[in-house]
Amino acid sequence: MSKNPQFENKKFSVVYSSKKYNANFDEAFGRKYFLSFIEEFWPKQMDNTYIGRVEVYADEANTPYAIEEIRFAFADYNKYSTVRKKWDFIRVTKEKLEELRKLLDIESEKTTIEIKKRRK
Repeated sequence: MSKNPQFENKKFSVVYSSKKYNANFDEAFGRKYFLSFIEEFWPKQMDNTYIGRVEVYADEANTPYAIEEIRFAFADYNKYSTVRKKWDFIRVTKEKLEELRKLLDIESEKTTIEIKKRRK
């Protein structure tokens, strides 16, 4: 029997293969996430394009591996630098993680459009 019966039958599993994790754990224990930006280089990558991933680590996870990877692409170094300085190597709540995810999605869409223009 659990000390907290309201959480008795909830799943608290985490998937460690860059998939979505179970939100019940977040709600129950106020989990925080550690963020780490990783820059990547790909062959034939266009100049002035910054791509990579943000590795998301759960404070409560019993593993050294990230529970999620959020891919990103930036066409503007100044914008990328500003975002990285604000978000790299910090602990955030689930709400802030969602805010970062939306920001990176928007920037990646803009970069895709910019790359298509450059190729014409």
